[in-house]
Amino acid sequence: MITSHKFLKKNPKRGLVSIRLGSLGFVFCLLLSINTNAFIDNFSISLETNYINKEQQNFQLKTEDFYTTDNDYSGNIVIELPKLTDNNKDFYKEAIDNYSQMIENEPQNYMAYASRASARTNIGDLQGALVDYLEVLRIKPDYTVAYVNSSFIKIQMQNYEGAITDCDKAIAVDNNSYLAFFNRGSARSEIKDFRGALTDYNKVISLKDDFTDAFVNRGYIKLSTENYAGAIQDTTRALELNNKYVDAFIYRGTAYLAVKEFQKAIVDFDEAIKLEPAYGSIYLARAIAKKHLGDVKGFVSDLETAKKLLTSEDETKHDSNTESETLRSN
Repeated sequence: MITSHKFLKKNPKRGLVSIRLGSLGFVFCLLLSINTNAFIDNFSISLETNYINKEQQNFQLKTEDFYTTDNDYSGNIVIELPKLTDNNKDFYKEAIDNYSQMIENEPQNYMAYASRASARTNIGDLQGALVDYLEVLRIKPDYTVAYVNSSFIKIQMQNYEGAITDCDKAIAVDNNSYLAFFNRGSARSEIKDFRGALTDYNKVISLKDDFTDAFVNRGYIKLSTENYAGAIQDTTRALELNNKYVDAFIYRGTAYLAVKEFQKAIVDFDEAIKLEPAYGSIYLARAIAKKHLGDVKGFVSDLETAKKLLTSEDETKHDSNTESETLRSN
């Protein structure tokens, strides 16, 4: 079973607990079915794809300047802006105003539209960003970056078919756009087209064999299709590229659980906890491995820690939902 990676939620019908993992909006879920009264006699684990990843986020939104990529978009310009923080909100508002003035003076300036789209994306105005990318493509229909960034936004908006269409168009322009293949793989994964997603991630890796996120996401696909050896292989490669990638440890640890290599699973969950110590679901997974190894004390300790963290996360989610409802009503 796969659940949305965006929210922590409880499913009272199935007794499932879904926990958001990772520090960005596109990270993974570890879904555990537990019976605490029976000390987790039975369990199931499922993981949700990270459709937009740290490397891509940094790739698109990093500096105030433009630059030309080396190989990805055949010389197209990529607009990059700093990540939104409390300290630079005014920067974005001013940037949007400046780009709007530029557009008024030069209505065919596609770079101004693209720049405003990037700024709007960073402040959460996704619909406004999509409108700007449509203008970019009206003026410059072969601008691959606009299709790729538009697909990124549509994935955030859960318009996966629209994202796939954008990626198809990007690939038609540039068959070497690895981010177009990556985004299409992510969108296909969201609609559970695992075969299509696997094909896309294979292509990404053939174009860019050091793209960590592609190995992690392909590892997820293999994990979800019970190719545990393949999942271990891909996540191991990801960790060779980035030994601080928490999701790779989680996926590999889950694969080790599935093949009953419990000690190796514990080692991976230990590393994941070092990197993300506040996520209760990792403790639950480690508790399962410890139970199978007969470590009753460790099992109970991890279970108690998980309960505290899950309760805290649930309260945080409740407060966030209350705030969101208040904002919508005003």
